[in-house]
Amino acid sequence: MRRFAACLLAALVSACADGLPPIRLQLGEGTLPPAPHFQGLLAADEPEAVLAASQILQGRGNAADAATVLGLALAVTLPGRAGLGGGGICLVRDAKTRHVEAVDFRDLGGYARGFAALHARYGVLPWGQVVAPAENMARFGVVVSRALSMDIAADGAALIADRGAFTVFTNAQRQLLREGDLLLQPDLADALARLRVRGAGGSGPVPAWRAPSRRSERGVEVIAFDGEGAEGAGTSFVVGDPAGGAVACGVSIGAVFGTGILIDGGLTATSMPATRAAIVINADTAEPRAALATAGADARFARSLTGAIPLRANLRIDGADAGRVNGWSCAQDIKLNGAMCSAVADPAGAGYALALVPPPG
Repeated sequence: MRRFAACLLAALVSACADGLPPIRLQLGEGTLPPAPHFQGLLAADEPEAVLAASQILQGRGNAADAATVLGLALAVTLPGRAGLGGGGICLVRDAKTRHVEAVDFRDLGGYARGFAALHARYGVLPWGQVVAPAENMARFGVVVSRALSMDIAADGAALIADRGAFTVFTNAQRQLLREGDLLLQPDLADALARLRVRGAGGSGPVPAWRAPSRRSERGVEVIAFDGEGAEGAGTSFVVGDPAGGAVACGVSIGAVFGTGILIDGGLTATSMPATRAAIVINADTAEPRAALATAGADARFARSLTGAIPLRANLRIDGADAGRVNGWSCAQDIKLNGAMCSAVADPAGAGYALALVPPPG
């Protein structure tokens, strides 16, 4: 019990030191306030980005708003795998029309434009409101989470050659940042401020909206989009809202920490790895029953998609997949009974999954 309590206190930024998977809290437990009703699901490879996006779902935002916040926040809190110099794909299900399509921004440097396109088409909150959380994180600092510290420990040598990157990712003793240190990114904050004020226009890659593949099996329809690419690492996340909106995204800057060179506060990218996303629809109700996304974890993604429900049993660690799978699944569907849904962060990382449900009773 004491060990559980110790893990619980650390859960917002890391897993326990012996490698146990991160604790997943429901609202009404631990440090999180109770929710009067189901408000959504989130899962990603970094906890602070998930918590920032959860505030959007607890307010008046929908899945597209929360996904935009999460994607931009990951550029700050997990810069080794996501960033303005990178790209990715997002599969989106609109709650009102039930239409599902993918926004493809795999061209490197298209990151901001990709999330701007997602938000412009499906978001309901003002653009400035969904950019501000990432901007504030970059300007005032975030605590280095277990997820980021794992990347720094494994691949931080890529940051030493570039003076700008070395300054950002080292402490006063000129050592690479470790879990619990404060990460400040003022140049990235300035870039995000320009994005907030001016939008994502100008020159650069233009995102494309694409039709996903569809197939029916065992009472569900699997809607998926595969973004082919080279070998590499990235990150993924999923969001679901109580109205039936769903977003699943895979993003990357290529290799972990990209080229190791900072430009405008963001690490420049290498080649784009394969990214995949899927939304599983209940054939009886036509509402989402599961969502999955990855940037690189082909084997686990394929297995999880084949047996998407229950999801948790399929996300086992078996082999050296470069990427990770994150997802959520429901016993029926997210709109019919969200309280029976669960979100799952890949056990290979130190991410965070959050079900915004009311306490039992």
